[in-house]
Amino acid sequence: MLSESETAFLKAPIGYQLKIVNLQYRAMVDALLKETDITMVQFSVLIYLISQGRSATQKELCEALHVKHPTMNGLLARMEEKALITQSFNPDNRRQRMISVTDKARTILERHKEMHDRADRMLYHDFSEEEKQIFAGLLYKIHQNLTESGKLAGAEMPPLPCSNMISPEEQNA
Repeated sequence: MLSESETAFLKAPIGYQLKIVNLQYRAMVDALLKETDITMVQFSVLIYLISQGRSATQKELCEALHVKHPTMNGLLARMEEKALITQSFNPDNRRQRMISVTDKARTILERHKEMHDRADRMLYHDFSEEEKQIFAGLLYKIHQNLTESGKLAGAEMPPLPCSNMISPEEQNA
């Protein structure tokens, strides 16, 4: 028998359900990352930079991670204070700042790979392989529906970030 709060969650609009699950997931990952003083968003920046295999502009990071420019400014400043990234001007365009990962961040990321895998194991606890594939397919279908609906409504919809965020090894798996 489900509790009152479980029943309320199941009857809530899908947008609310997705928001709650996202908040729970972020809190779980932040707790796992806490020992190294890196947040999930900072982790995402590092993963993106590593997956690109090169420095990236602040604009690229904003677009890939769906973060507004002022928010990214603060995020990068905190990451630079922690010696996770370096920022330099693009020699070809002095208006662009190039963001690079430091050796310290690379070392931390190696340790965090296990934490990321642990978070996924926690997220998919008691899921069969078939359920994982069905779930991923349903999330993708929701994404497609929202993208199409957003276009029809004139909204600027963020693109799928997955190809930019997945390492070549994971893409080939």
